[in-house]
Amino acid sequence: MSKILLIEDEAGIRRTLTVSLMQEGYEVDPVEDGLSGLARVENYTSQGKTFDAVILDINLPDINGLKVLRFLKEKHPQLPVIMITGYGDEATETEIRERKGDAYLEKPIVKDKLDDYLKNLLSRKDEILADRKVPGETKMTTKSGYAFIKLNDEERFLPIFQKLYFDNNVMFCDATRGVFDMVLLLHGKSREEMEDKVKEIQKMKGVETAYFAIVEKPVLSEDLSRVVNEMEKMLIENNNKDFKAGLSACHCSAYAFLEIEPEKFEKVFRSVYFMDNVVSCDALQGGFQMGLLLKATTYSEIDQIITGQIARIDGVLRATQCNIIKLMEM
Repeated sequence: MSKILLIEDEAGIRRTLTVSLMQEGYEVDPVEDGLSGLARVENYTSQGKTFDAVILDINLPDINGLKVLRFLKEKHPQLPVIMITGYGDEATETEIRERKGDAYLEKPIVKDKLDDYLKNLLSRKDEILADRKVPGETKMTTKSGYAFIKLNDEERFLPIFQKLYFDNNVMFCDATRGVFDMVLLLHGKSREEMEDKVKEIQKMKGVETAYFAIVEKPVLSEDLSRVVNEMEKMLIENNNKDFKAGLSACHCSAYAFLEIEPEKFEKVFRSVYFMDNVVSCDALQGGFQMGLLLKATTYSEIDQIITGQIARIDGVLRATQCNIIKLMEM
């Protein structure tokens, strides 16, 4: 039985496509956003498994679907991806082809056409892989890192934000209030590629400072590492939903970047990783040693968590808070 990953944020469409595909004999794994989809692919890969195809919406709530497509094709060029959207045009179709998308469908989805595309792609999967394999090609690896940007010209904010939001190396582009005006989550084939991107940003008109911290795998004791791995597995299996009670209803988000005494990193990690309001916890190298994403119902609640709890943990030298400003999608 072929296994299909469906990445679609609209609940009604997600349910309809899931049921329809299951009726055609496919095993379907539905998720509602890009980050969950990428996590699901990586989790399967780590288990030695693969999806047979991905059905991917372009307009997702967290990451533009075209960026998800690029990420998937960099790491898994053999994985067939069908793009779907209700707001496509000729330029969209061209961009999908350039990013090596295997098929493109506009909503409302015609069931028979989708089924035909899937059958054709699955029958040609080996051919697709052979066509795209480069002699001597090694397995693609990617790295992630944060870019911290401070501006010196408020009038340049929107042009810079728009440019970076759609940059291929940028997974997330958040406008923030605090020490930094923007915080980016970058990905690239190497640390050097991301550092070069930050150097490009530094040269942009209106940028005062831009510097970089790479995301590293945290060095933890064997017991804690095992617990963290199990936690990540449970988050993926539960689609990151309802695992930390109430977070889905929290509409305020903020980053906290921590400077930590080196010998107390694990103690701090152990304290913050399991906090209810902490959505993600990254080990960093370069200025900060840890980056947290927090959610709460109000910013004052986040302030209290960071200043009243996290900043007071033994080993935390400084906590830099950046509240995320919600801007309209552009």
